[in-house]
Amino acid sequence: HEGWELRNNQINNNKLIFSVENDLDLAIAKEPFLYQKYLKELNKVIKTLDTLYLKGLYEETYNELYPYYLNNEIMKQSKFDLYKTKYSITNLENQLNGTYMFFMKRIQTIRTQLKMEMIIQ
Repeated sequence: HEGWELRNNQINNNKLIFSVENDLDLAIAKEPFLYQKYLKELNKVIKTLDTLYLKGLYEETYNELYPYYLNNEIMKQSKFDLYKTKYSITNLENQLNGTYMFFMKRIQTIRTQLKMEMIIQ
């Protein structure tokens, strides 16, 4: 998307809206009543993102991909991929772990910001 700086400049605040490139997101960010409704719904969604649930999803993803990484015929086909990547179990684990850690950190940031925004407004 457009990047944090441009997004924040267009809504004049660091609001919990994904993108100002979407007209609906921009309208929600600029209208206090809609934004409060949005925060309440976002809070409900964030509460459902339990750490153990998310960890289970990542483990499930790993378990589904793992056998493909062990199949030499499939790995040979990766030379035709648009984006050249060195496929290995280690890289798979590192990528999944990195994504999981980013996601968990982002959820915590959103939870903190939600608490502040819902108190202030």
